[in-house]
Amino acid sequence: MPLTPRRQRFVDEYLIDLDARAAARRAGFSPSTRSYPTKLMRDPDVARAIGQAMAERAKRTGITRARVLEEYAKIAFVDLRHLADWNGDGVAFKDAGSISDELAAAIALVVELEADEPVQGSEPRFRVGVFDKLKALDALARLVDPHWNADVLDAPTPLPDRLH
Repeated sequence: MPLTPRRQRFVDEYLIDLDARAAARRAGFSPSTRSYPTKLMRDPDVARAIGQAMAERAKRTGITRARVLEEYAKIAFVDLRHLADWNGDGVAFKDAGSISDELAAAIALVVELEADEPVQGSEPRFRVGVFDKLKALDALARLVDPHWNADVLDAPTPLPDRLH
């Protein structure tokens, strides 16, 4: 069954930020009915429309679950020994042209140091930073298994023993 114009607007608004409550409000539903966004999301026609729109967007942009997993894996499993050589004498970064695309994807920033910033010995005149491996590992784990660490995060707080 086709969606009403307001439900279609909800679908369009939901795709902006994936926030059902904000989408319902922007689509013209009353903000005082807190449970209505949940009802809309459970509606089979609305859910189907959202799924189709998300699939079309993924196809159009090339952003797929597999691609996101691959990018997180590049960050999570980066080996810094492929980026630089270091020993007691200092650090020698590899030439940008010699590093793989996979390693380059893990680099968050390259900053050239100002001339007046102190440098030790043969230390390079720039700094390189990689994305946070721990965050990437956590995100990767949640994408692979949505219930990752759920037993720890959702465990109820133990109640003190009660004397009767």
